[in-house]
Amino acid sequence: MISRVAGIGLAASLALAGTANKAQALEFDFSFGSGSPGGEVTGRVGGLSDNSTGPASYVWLYSPVSETFDLSTASSNSFTVAGGAVTSDIFNAEGFKDPAQLRLFPSSNFGSYDASFGPVTYTAVPFGVSTDMSIAILAGLYGASRLRKKFAANNK
Repeated sequence: MISRVAGIGLAASLALAGTANKAQALEFDFSFGSGSPGGEVTGRVGGLSDNSTGPASYVWLYSPVSETFDLSTASSNSFTVAGGAVTSDIFNAEGFKDPAQLRLFPSSNFGSYDASFGPVTYTAVPFGVSTDMSIAILAGLYGASRLRKKFAANNK
């Protein structure tokens, strides 16, 4: 009985852990404009894939105002990610709440929003343990606890 429970727990853990290496969408915090008349602009761009060029799934602005951009009306939305870093960008869209446009330009790596402008700096946002891996870990722990209880019951 003990080996059967252990086998089921191990099989479930391995099956779930095997799916934990799926490609995850990458997120990057960005900032520019420190020292410009409009102040520093900070935000996040996400839904990007490593070693590829494609559109962002979302672009959020944290400061100077909290804003989400309407990507369906973006005139430009392309980011190149290589080796886990944004290497090229072109983005131009208007916010839902504020009519000011966020512009991230290619090659010059320059951004502007309202009265803020300057070189754009991207920082990768680390992601935690995937949901699949968490399930695998919990299944393994559950199987180990059941095995320990069975072993303790048989040795009384």
